[in-house]
Amino acid sequence: QKVDGVDEVIRVDKSENILMDRLYGYSLIDTKNNETIFLDADSIILKHINLNNMENGKYLYKRNSSQLFNSKYNSVYPELANKQTLETMPFLAGLIFIIREKNFFIDLFSISKDLPQNLKKWFGDQYILKKYYDSFPDNFKIIDNTFLKVVETNKNSKKINLSLNNDYTIVTFKGVTKKYMQGVFEAMIKNNFYNKD
Repeated sequence: QKVDGVDEVIRVDKSENILMDRLYGYSLIDTKNNETIFLDADSIILKHINLNNMENGKYLYKRNSSQLFNSKYNSVYPELANKQTLETMPFLAGLIFIIREKNFFIDLFSISKDLPQNLKKWFGDQYILKKYYDSFPDNFKIIDNTFLKVVETNKNSKKINLSLNNDYTIVTFKGVTKKYMQGVFEAMIKNNFYNKD
C-alpha cells in the first residue's frame, strides 16, 4: 500500500534470510545522484537531518562499546566465537550514509551470496561490511559518534538510561530495549517533543 509522505516504495520478496533481503533491497536504491540515509526501523529520529551540505562519500558509524560474542551461539557462529564485537562487527549496519556516490550495497549483496548459511541467517551483513571496509578503508568516512545514541538497559534496575536532552540526532533501540521504543515515542508525542523550539 501507498505510504503517506513517501514518493517511492521499494519492496522485495521475503526469504528465510531477512538480513540478506535487506542487503538486496538496499542495493536497489539509487544513491549516485542523491543524499541517502540507511536507517534501521528500531530508531527514533530526534531532529532534522540535513545531508545536503555533506561531502560526497560513504559514511559508517563505528560502535562506541564492545562485548564478547555471546558464548551460547559459539557453535552456530564459529566465525564470531570468542571475539569482541569491535573485532568482527565494528560498524552499526543500521546507520549508513551514501552521499552522491555509487551504492556499495550492490557489492555487499554480491559478496553475500558466498557467505556460509549460518551468516546468511544472522550477522552476515555486519560481517561482510567489516570485510569490505578492510579492503577499501580509504573509501569511507566515519560518522561522528555523537550523532547516534544506542539505548541500553541499566544492569541494576533493568530499565533504560535515556536522556533526550543531549545533542543526539537519533536514538536506536537494540535487543531487549526494543520493548521500550513505543512507550518512549508515545511520550515524546504527548509532550510535544517535536514542537519545541
